[in-house]
Amino acid sequence: MAKSIKTPVLFFALALSAGFSAAETGTGGLPGYWLSQGAGARALAMGGAYTALGGDASALYWNPAGLALVKRKELSLTHVQLFEETRHDFIVYAHPFQKLTLGLGGGQLYTGGIIKTDALNNPLGKFSDSYSTVLAGIGTEAVENRLYFGFAAKQVSRSMDSYKTSGYGLDAGLLVDISGESSPAEFSLGLSVKNIVAPSLKREFLTDEFPLDVSAGAAVRLLERALVISAEIRKKNGGDARPAAGVEYNFDSLSLRAGYDKPDPTFGFGVKLGNAVLDYALLSSREKELGLSHRFSLGLKFGRDADLAGRLEALLGEGKAGLETGKWRSAETAFKGVLELEKDRKEAKDGLVAAYLGLADEAMAGETPARGQALAWCGEALKIDPGSAAARRKLTGLEIFAVLDFTGKNVSQADASIVTDLMRTELVGTGAFNILDRANMDAILAEQKFQNSGCTEQDCAAQIGKLLNVTKIVVGTMSKLLDSYHITVNLVEVQTGKILASYEAEAADSKGLREACKALAQKLLAR
Repeated sequence: MAKSIKTPVLFFALALSAGFSAAETGTGGLPGYWLSQGAGARALAMGGAYTALGGDASALYWNPAGLALVKRKELSLTHVQLFEETRHDFIVYAHPFQKLTLGLGGGQLYTGGIIKTDALNNPLGKFSDSYSTVLAGIGTEAVENRLYFGFAAKQVSRSMDSYKTSGYGLDAGLLVDISGESSPAEFSLGLSVKNIVAPSLKREFLTDEFPLDVSAGAAVRLLERALVISAEIRKKNGGDARPAAGVEYNFDSLSLRAGYDKPDPTFGFGVKLGNAVLDYALLSSREKELGLSHRFSLGLKFGRDADLAGRLEALLGEGKAGLETGKWRSAETAFKGVLELEKDRKEAKDGLVAAYLGLADEAMAGETPARGQALAWCGEALKIDPGSAAARRKLTGLEIFAVLDFTGKNVSQADASIVTDLMRTELVGTGAFNILDRANMDAILAEQKFQNSGCTEQDCAAQIGKLLNVTKIVVGTMSKLLDSYHITVNLVEVQTGKILASYEAEAADSKGLREACKALAQKLLAR
């Protein structure tokens, strides 16, 4: 661990032990309990174990230090319909600057339609009861890529019929990245201390002061950040210490989540749609009679990255390092990150193509080459850059080609067979084609009692290709018109029977046939 973060980690441990001292049982009914409804369905689906994560606008609620990881403007809205006429809503906005991120938010727990009666139980109409909070905070980086601090000031209030009261408080947070430079995983520790300055709400004869609320957690990101695991302990003065944990697995645009918030399990998912993310969480109430509740949140990101240039250079550096050391997956992740920020960055596209071709080589290494997987990686490279000569050459080298005997028109079949051999030789001479040996090909076809020559139709070629277990078939014709020779070749895809390319070359005399075959081989290579 770097020397510069030893002091914050010590502070983390001391604050944790102090916050968990003098425990008593019970948490329900403590002042401010309604604030535990949370913000953001992603965090709630992970059991609320979010203190060591951050990186989105909801960090203003969970741990304001996590705001420092927000790099684009973000708006998050959370809604839940609890029971009867009770609902909970939370809205948060995060605005990153170069050195810090500002967070603004507000939430309300509202119950309406409460019947009002007099001393004789006569109805006097209806009234509502609501608890509200408004937060303003900042998250900033104290040590580059290592240590983050955050603070959030808040106003809390209650309004019930004609009764209104409010108070003010302060929360603080710490986030530490303890990942090793060469570690394949990312580790972080988080500490959130709510009500350092405790809000108080005055009642007629009493004053409710919010208790100190401490959460300390750890998180790890694995498999190129696809898998996220977090856990934490929470403790309020006047209540028991409670564990929480969560797990998330990310696909391209879908995230699956589960968690535990003592004593209940939590579940959820997220769907990414461009710059928008829709999250859902399913929670069960600690008061079992209330049953299940469904939480929804919508996150919207917009604007440019506040530190775009720095992040691009860092990701490009990671990608180049991955290529140099043969860590193809690491390079792939880094270059994809660049393209998410700047979709037309040629340097990142070229790097991603190189990473995919490296993965193709890796798939072919060892005693049992995975040719199918290698071909798939070449396909990914061509999706990024359809004109990549390196990717096409690699793809061609991985595929297995067979050259069938050409059909002779106005020439003998023996002459056509000789031109077939010339064509096969020129294809091998390019160094790019993996050509099935003629002797092996003839042996396989003889065993299957299938004739090699005279096959010019793609259906016939595809049928032979399946018998030979190759991916592409070259078929052709040799013809003579007056004193010149004409050679036509078709490249057929075995799986579909489709003609992928068709070329023609002319030779003035028999001596020019080799040059014609060489020209055709170069055309097939450059297709």
